[in-house]
Amino acid sequence: SRRRSQCKVLCLHKALDKHWPQKELTTPEEATLECLTLLRRPDPNIHHLVLCPPTKIETPYVQVGHIFTEDNGPLAEYAGSLDAAARRTLPGHLLRRCRILSSIRLGNVCQQRVALTACSGAESTFVWRLVQNSEATENQQGQHEGWRGAVNALEPKPSHWLVESVNYCKDVHEEDDGGKAELLTVPHPRLAPEAVIQSQLSCLQQGDMQAAELFCDAHRLASGEQGGISLRRLIRQQPYHRLLMVGRVVLGEAANVKEGVFLQAVHLEGGSKQSSALFVWELRLCPDNCWRVRAITHCPSPV
Repeated sequence: SRRRSQCKVLCLHKALDKHWPQKELTTPEEATLECLTLLRRPDPNIHHLVLCPPTKIETPYVQVGHIFTEDNGPLAEYAGSLDAAARRTLPGHLLRRCRILSSIRLGNVCQQRVALTACSGAESTFVWRLVQNSEATENQQGQHEGWRGAVNALEPKPSHWLVESVNYCKDVHEEDDGGKAELLTVPHPRLAPEAVIQSQLSCLQQGDMQAAELFCDAHRLASGEQGGISLRRLIRQQPYHRLLMVGRVVLGEAANVKEGVFLQAVHLEGGSKQSSALFVWELRLCPDNCWRVRAITHCPSPV
């Protein structure tokens, strides 16, 4: 029954709490795996065990292109150290499918590339930066007053490693490992929102409008009171024709508006400053677990 399953989950969580103080995370790899394990739990009070204290944010609103929106989710308070893609993927991710692709350690700092799979099946690669707790505490001193008192006996030992930042690996499509999902030319649960944008733009560059429209939600884009507009019609309008003249794609700010809704700013750099443009993609997680484009909005001027 549902109650019995909930009881089993609570028992597992209590067992992990008893196990934590006895376990020393002496390597960055152990800290990464422990972080991935704990972030699956629906308890925000345990994040401090493996994450550096959250950076104080003056406002909960995030600027994505010309749009101001509030970022939501269980990890929203860690916006200073976890980017929007990480905050979207880590809660409820598929633990058994995570892979540490590479790890480079220099003294008390370690950088890793980690492949993760979200609960929807979307695959992404992230760059993790880990530091030993003593250095992390020193770096965060003066910004996180009261953190030590809050963790009490559960505070990690000074020799433990902590995750300082996790960011989406924007050049994953150039890598040999972890970038295969980005090569798909049709919607698929393996494609994360960032990969959907890259795939749609790739189709447009190749002149395959029919394939590009497949990445749109119901093959139509939101367009004010019109209720929806086809990508083919949108491209004919100024300044959306620039979507066909992409030289380089640079992912900008992003936000998790709500569960299953993601905003991503995209800088399209052309051969000249006049041909460059800034757009905001709004994507929605559809019932088939595929991310699709709901709207593309042009920003009047670069931000």
